[in-house]
Amino acid sequence: MPREVAIITVPYDSGRKLWRMGAGPAALRGGVASALTRSGHVITETVLAPAELLELEIAGTFELYARLGAELSVVRSRGAFPVVLGGNCGCAIPTAGGPRGDTRGIVWFDAHADYNTPETTSSGFLDGMGLATLTGQCWQALAARIDGFQPLSPQRAALVGARDVSEAERQNLETAGVSWMPPAHEGELASTMHAWILDRGLAEVHVHVDVDVFDPEIVGRANAYAAPNGLSEAEVISVLRVAAEASRITSLSIASYDPLQDRAGGVLAATLSVISEVVRSSLDR
Repeated sequence: MPREVAIITVPYDSGRKLWRMGAGPAALRGGVASALTRSGHVITETVLAPAELLELEIAGTFELYARLGAELSVVRSRGAFPVVLGGNCGCAIPTAGGPRGDTRGIVWFDAHADYNTPETTSSGFLDGMGLATLTGQCWQALAARIDGFQPLSPQRAALVGARDVSEAERQNLETAGVSWMPPAHEGELASTMHAWILDRGLAEVHVHVDVDVFDPEIVGRANAYAAPNGLSEAEVISVLRVAAEASRITSLSIASYDPLQDRAGGVLAATLSVISEVVRSSLDR
């Protein structure tokens, strides 16, 4: 019996609707729905675009994530598989941070660590603190307002493909115990991921993909923050297949796609392939 795949789009970047990477979810949504429908899945779609949000970036963004958390509670009560398409990586906070117990983890693909805190950030970019927030390192009071949110242990977080990482983030990652898996020789990332999941006894994982994890020279430029020497589509998919074999992928979030930067459409095509692979390996096994 086909399972429902619930596509939830969150078209905001830094609290601004359809701006920059906030335009990415709409650009992805049609292709995602079409690909998954052809695969025989039952698709439902929700656009999370409330008429009113607080204008301040931090307060407004966490209000948006609280509303996403409430929507995810409804989706999960139906037994659906959530696919969240967000402008910013913070969409993973409510998606991955729901109540799952001590055997849940996260596989976070990104060119950046997203592991700054308000004390270490030099840019002040809230989304540069996404993984740190999810693992309880900052913004605890605001994150606690998200329906069902529980911070993940940093020891059950794997950061994959990051190569643009500040010294402060390096120290934060090491102190917290996040496993950082930078780009490596072909096949090495997949074997490292397999060992990491088994070593921690993870029964289920959330997968988050910031699409600037892709190499801009091989796949395309995902956004204004794209960094060289990233991963190919094949490398990302090989890690995902290992994760699905060693554990169970329970949800997926995609973020940071700016269609204006992806002139040849390579990132769009690779992202659709990644989403199809996650859903296939999660629901068709």
